[in-house]
Amino acid sequence: HNPSIQINNWYNPAKFYPSLHLNEKEFIRKELGIVDNSLVLISVGGCSGVKNHIDIIKAIDLLNEKIPLLYLHLGNGTTETAEKELAKSLGLQDKIRFVGNTHKVRDYLIASDIYIMPSKFEGLSIAGIEAMACGLPSILYNSPGLRDLISNNDNGFLIDPDFRDLASKIKEYIDNPDLLKLHGKNAANFVVSNFSMQENVNKII
Repeated sequence: HNPSIQINNWYNPAKFYPSLHLNEKEFIRKELGIVDNSLVLISVGGCSGVKNHIDIIKAIDLLNEKIPLLYLHLGNGTTETAEKELAKSLGLQDKIRFVGNTHKVRDYLIASDIYIMPSKFEGLSIAGIEAMACGLPSILYNSPGLRDLISNNDNGFLIDPDFRDLASKIKEYIDNPDLLKLHGKNAANFVVSNFSMQENVNKII
């Protein structure tokens, strides 16, 4: 019952920000060897049962025959081998790039179209905030620590934990490129408004 003030954590705007020019995405895709017309999905985080990347792979399997897509999987961890084995068993080796750990996170985010996080729970997802800061719309599972990042589906989709629903929302973005663009713009505005380093440090002071 003590009076309290909530001050949000923050991201580093000097490291994570939207494309500076129209050709940056195209240039980075060429550097990374990504085909121009691919729909690029991305997740950033260690491989574990909590992060639940298995659901992304299952969703891609549902979309595999219909859509030219690539999933950029950034991070290592305990479930990485199982995820690779699942991808291989489903014949998705060409659709999933296991990047591992990298210092070029922003490059991969800028090269991507949709950020996905199917975690069973999070603290506060700084990785999700950083993706939004780069102008990516997100599809997040409705779990503790993620539901704070999307309220009215105006900067992404907050969905029940189900890989079928995940596949459906990816398809919805594909069918509505204007919505994809709008949610990306709203995502960048959202994190600037709520997770600004300068503003939140000033609140603490």
